Amino acid sequence: MRVRPDYDKFKRWSDEVGDDGLPVAYVSLAASPMQEMLRDFMEVAQFMLGLYDWRREYEALVEDMTPFYEEVIRVAAEGPAEVVLFGGNYDDTITYPPFFREHILPWLRRMADALHARGKLLLCHTDGENGGLLDLLRESGMDVAEPLCPAPGTRVTIGEYRRAWEGVAIWGGVPSAVVSEGCPEDEFRAYLEEMERALGRGRGS
Repeated sequence: MRVRPDYDKFKRWSDEVGDDGLPVAYVSLAASPMQEMLRDFMEVAQFMLGLYDWRREYEALVEDMTPFYEEVIRVAAEGPAEVVLFGGNYDDTITYPPFFREHILPWLRRMADALHARGKLLLCHTDGENGGLLDLLRESGMDVAEPLCPAPGTRVTIGEYRRAWEGVAIWGGVPSAVVSEGCPEDEFRAYLEEMERALGRGRGS
Protein backbone atom coordinates (compact mmCIF):
# COMPACT_ATOMS: atom_id res chain seq x y z
CA MET A 1 0.00 0.00 0.00
CA ARG A 2 1.12 3.52 -0.74
CA VAL A 3 0.01 6.83 0.73
CA ARG A 4 -0.64 9.45 -1.92
CA PRO A 5 -1.46 12.94 -0.68
CA ASP A 6 -4.19 14.97 -2.37
CA TYR A 7 -3.47 18.37 -0.88
CA ASP A 8 -5.13 20.25 -3.74
CA LYS A 9 -8.49 18.61 -3.01
CA PHE A 10 -8.27 19.64 0.63
CA LYS A 11 -7.27 23.18 -0.32
CA ARG A 12 -10.29 23.50 -2.64
CA TRP A 13 -12.60 22.34 0.13
CA SER A 14 -10.92 24.67 2.63
CA ASP A 15 -11.42 27.58 0.26
CA GLU A 16 -15.12 26.70 -0.03
CA VAL A 17 -15.51 26.66 3.75
CA GLY A 18 -13.71 29.97 4.08
CA ASP A 19 -14.41 31.76 7.35
CA ASP A 20 -17.56 29.70 8.00
CA GLY A 21 -15.68 26.90 9.76
CA LEU A 22 -12.42 25.12 10.42
CA PRO A 23 -11.74 22.30 7.94
CA VAL A 24 -10.38 19.17 9.61
CA ALA A 25 -8.35 16.61 7.69
CA TYR A 26 -9.78 13.14 8.36
CA VAL A 27 -6.92 10.65 8.45
CA SER A 28 -8.05 7.53 10.31
CA LEU A 29 -10.10 6.40 13.30
CA ALA A 30 -7.51 3.69 13.84
CA ALA A 31 -4.49 5.31 15.46
CA SER A 32 -2.16 2.35 15.14
CA PRO A 33 -1.71 -0.95 13.29
CA MET A 34 -2.98 -2.93 16.27
CA GLN A 35 -6.07 -0.75 16.66
CA GLU A 36 -6.83 -1.15 12.98
CA MET A 37 -6.64 -4.91 13.37
CA LEU A 38 -9.05 -4.67 16.31
CA ARG A 39 -11.43 -2.28 14.53
CA ASP A 40 -11.46 -3.60 11.00
CA PHE A 41 -9.85 -7.01 10.60
CA MET A 42 -11.85 -9.27 12.93
CA GLU A 43 -14.49 -9.40 15.63
CA VAL A 44 -13.48 -8.17 19.08
CA ALA A 45 -13.63 -11.56 20.84
CA GLN A 46 -11.61 -13.24 18.09
CA PHE A 47 -9.05 -10.45 18.18
CA MET A 48 -8.63 -10.61 21.96
CA LEU A 49 -8.15 -14.37 21.96
CA GLY A 50 -5.70 -14.07 19.10
CA LEU A 51 -3.75 -11.39 20.93
CA TYR A 52 -2.57 -14.19 23.22
CA ASP A 53 -2.77 -17.23 20.98
CA TRP A 54 -1.16 -15.66 17.90
CA ARG A 55 1.05 -13.00 19.45
CA ARG A 56 3.95 -13.57 17.04
CA GLU A 57 1.68 -13.39 14.02
CA TYR A 58 0.07 -10.17 15.30
CA GLU A 59 3.46 -8.58 15.88
CA ALA A 60 4.62 -9.62 12.41
CA LEU A 61 1.58 -7.97 10.86
CA VAL A 62 2.16 -4.81 12.91
CA GLU A 63 5.71 -4.73 11.60
CA ASP A 64 4.43 -5.01 8.03
CA MET A 65 1.90 -2.21 8.58
CA THR A 66 4.33 0.14 10.33
CA PRO A 67 5.82 1.77 7.18
CA PHE A 68 2.30 2.63 6.01
CA TYR A 69 1.46 4.35 9.30
CA GLU A 70 4.77 6.19 9.31
CA GLU A 71 3.97 7.52 5.85
CA VAL A 72 0.44 8.49 6.94
CA ILE A 73 1.91 10.61 9.74
CA ARG A 74 4.42 12.27 7.40
CA VAL A 75 1.79 13.12 4.78
CA ALA A 76 -0.64 14.46 7.40
CA ALA A 77 2.02 16.62 9.03
CA GLU A 78 3.19 18.06 5.72
CA GLY A 79 -0.32 18.79 4.49
CA PRO A 80 -2.22 22.08 4.53
CA ALA A 81 -4.73 21.19 7.27
CA GLU A 82 -4.38 23.03 10.58
CA VAL A 83 -6.26 20.27 12.43
CA VAL A 84 -5.91 16.54 11.77
CA LEU A 85 -8.31 13.83 12.99
CA PHE A 86 -6.35 10.69 13.87
CA GLY A 87 -7.63 7.98 16.18
CA GLY A 88 -10.92 7.44 17.92
CA ASN A 89 -13.68 5.12 19.14
CA TYR A 90 -11.68 4.33 22.27
CA ASP A 91 -13.36 2.41 25.08
CA ASP A 92 -11.83 1.53 28.42
CA THR A 93 -13.17 -2.04 28.27
CA ILE A 94 -12.06 -2.80 24.68
CA THR A 95 -9.06 -0.54 24.16
CA TYR A 96 -8.44 -1.08 27.89
CA PRO A 97 -5.63 0.89 29.60
CA PRO A 98 -2.72 -1.60 29.23
CA PHE A 99 -3.65 -2.22 25.58
CA PHE A 100 -4.00 1.50 24.94
CA ARG A 101 -0.67 2.29 26.57
CA GLU A 102 1.21 -0.39 24.60
CA HIS A 103 -0.47 -0.32 21.22
CA ILE A 104 -2.16 3.07 20.70
CA LEU A 105 -0.48 5.72 22.84
CA PRO A 106 2.94 5.58 21.09
CA TRP A 107 1.36 6.19 17.69
CA LEU A 108 -0.79 9.05 18.94
CA ARG A 109 2.33 10.62 20.42
CA ARG A 110 4.15 10.24 17.11
CA MET A 111 1.34 11.94 15.24
CA ALA A 112 1.01 14.68 17.87
CA ASP A 113 4.74 15.38 17.83
CA ALA A 114 4.84 15.52 14.03
CA LEU A 115 1.87 17.89 13.89
CA HIS A 116 3.04 20.10 16.73
CA ALA A 117 6.42 20.49 15.09
CA ARG A 118 4.59 22.20 12.21
CA GLY A 119 2.17 24.21 14.32
CA LYS A 120 -0.79 21.89 13.71
CA LEU A 121 -3.31 20.31 16.10
CA LEU A 122 -4.31 16.69 16.76
CA LEU A 123 -8.01 15.91 17.08
CA CYS A 124 -9.21 12.56 18.49
CA HIS A 125 -12.72 11.12 18.12
CA THR A 126 -13.45 10.60 21.82
CA ASP A 127 -17.04 9.39 21.77
CA GLY A 128 -16.76 6.30 24.00
CA GLU A 129 -16.36 5.30 27.63
CA ASN A 130 -13.10 7.06 28.46
CA GLY A 131 -13.10 6.82 32.26
CA GLY A 132 -10.11 4.50 32.46
CA LEU A 133 -8.30 6.30 29.63
CA LEU A 134 -8.46 9.92 30.78
CA ASP A 135 -4.81 10.15 31.83
CA LEU A 136 -3.56 8.19 28.82
CA LEU A 137 -5.46 10.39 26.39
CA ARG A 138 -4.03 13.44 28.10
CA GLU A 139 -0.54 11.94 27.62
CA SER A 140 -1.24 11.39 23.93
CA GLY A 141 -0.71 15.05 23.09
CA MET A 142 -4.20 15.45 21.62
CA ASP A 143 -5.33 19.04 21.36
CA VAL A 144 -9.03 18.59 20.58
CA ALA A 145 -11.51 16.00 21.89
CA GLU A 146 -14.46 15.47 19.55
CA PRO A 147 -17.21 14.58 20.08
CA LEU A 148 -17.27 14.59 23.85
CA CYS A 149 -20.13 12.48 25.22
CA PRO A 150 -20.27 12.93 29.01
CA ALA A 151 -22.80 11.59 31.52
CA PRO A 152 -25.58 10.61 31.17
CA GLY A 153 -24.35 9.31 27.81
CA THR A 154 -21.29 7.77 29.51
CA ARG A 155 -20.01 7.42 33.07
CA VAL A 156 -17.71 10.48 33.01
CA THR A 157 -19.20 13.88 33.84
CA ILE A 158 -18.36 17.03 31.91
CA GLY A 159 -16.64 18.35 35.04
CA GLU A 160 -14.41 15.28 35.29
CA TYR A 161 -13.46 15.66 31.64
CA ARG A 162 -12.70 19.32 32.16
CA ARG A 163 -10.41 18.65 35.12
CA ALA A 164 -8.64 15.70 33.50
CA TRP A 165 -8.11 17.36 30.12
CA GLU A 166 -7.13 20.89 31.09
CA GLY A 167 -5.71 22.57 28.01
CA VAL A 168 -7.58 20.26 25.61
CA ALA A 169 -10.31 21.88 23.52
CA ILE A 170 -13.65 20.14 24.10
CA TRP A 171 -15.79 19.88 20.98
CA GLY A 172 -19.32 18.89 21.90
CA GLY A 173 -20.29 18.05 25.45
CA VAL A 174 -24.08 17.80 25.21
CA PRO A 175 -25.11 14.12 25.04
CA SER A 176 -27.98 13.15 22.76
CA ALA A 177 -30.09 11.99 25.73
CA VAL A 178 -30.29 15.59 26.93
CA VAL A 179 -31.53 17.02 23.63
CA SER A 180 -33.97 14.23 22.77
CA GLU A 181 -37.73 14.79 22.84
CA GLY A 182 -38.01 12.51 25.88
CA CYS A 183 -35.83 14.71 28.08
CA PRO A 184 -37.90 17.01 30.34
CA GLU A 185 -37.10 20.69 29.91
CA ASP A 186 -36.09 21.13 33.56
CA GLU A 187 -33.49 18.35 33.18
CA PHE A 188 -32.22 19.93 29.98
CA ARG A 189 -31.84 23.31 31.65
CA ALA A 190 -30.21 21.73 34.72
CA TYR A 191 -27.67 19.98 32.53
CA LEU A 192 -26.76 23.19 30.68
CA GLU A 193 -26.35 25.03 33.99
CA GLU A 194 -24.10 22.28 35.33
CA MET A 195 -22.10 22.26 32.10
CA GLU A 196 -21.62 26.03 32.33
CA ARG A 197 -20.37 25.68 35.92
CA ALA A 198 -18.03 22.82 34.99
CA LEU A 199 -16.53 24.53 31.97
CA GLY A 200 -16.13 27.94 33.55
CA ARG A 201 -14.62 30.47 31.19
CA GLY A 202 -12.72 27.83 29.28
CA ARG A 203 -9.02 28.20 28.46
CA GLY A 204 -7.74 26.65 31.67
CA SER A 205 -10.07 28.45 34.08
